[in-house]
Amino acid sequence: MCNYIDGELLDDPVKGAHLTQRERKYAEYLRERPSFEDWCHYNFFLPFSFIGDFYEYGAFIDFINYQGDVKKMRPLSNFVPALQRFCEQLLCWTVYYQMGQMANIYFMAEPEFLEYPMM
Repeated sequence: MCNYIDGELLDDPVKGAHLTQRERKYAEYLRERPSFEDWCHYNFFLPFSFIGDFYEYGAFIDFINYQGDVKKMRPLSNFVPALQRFCEQLLCWTVYYQMGQMANIYFMAEPEFLEYPMM
């Protein structure tokens, strides 16, 4: 949303003079308001949807259109880190699943739960 406001400032010579180079770059993508369809694509894009919209809208547009910094990446340069992250995710899921098998969540609703010391 901040980039959308910055997009309005690009044409203002007084207020737009205070924008950094990075702010200008990403505000250029939002000179015009994105359509509802583009907004949905950005917010529900699978890799971004799990972690929220922490990525700039401009980075998303570059990724979808294969332009900008994304085009400079070597083919498969992020395969090993992605595979490592996937394996870490599987390990965490396994650990949490096993912990869930040992601890019954409904135990917290019983009066006996209050008798156990927390520390």
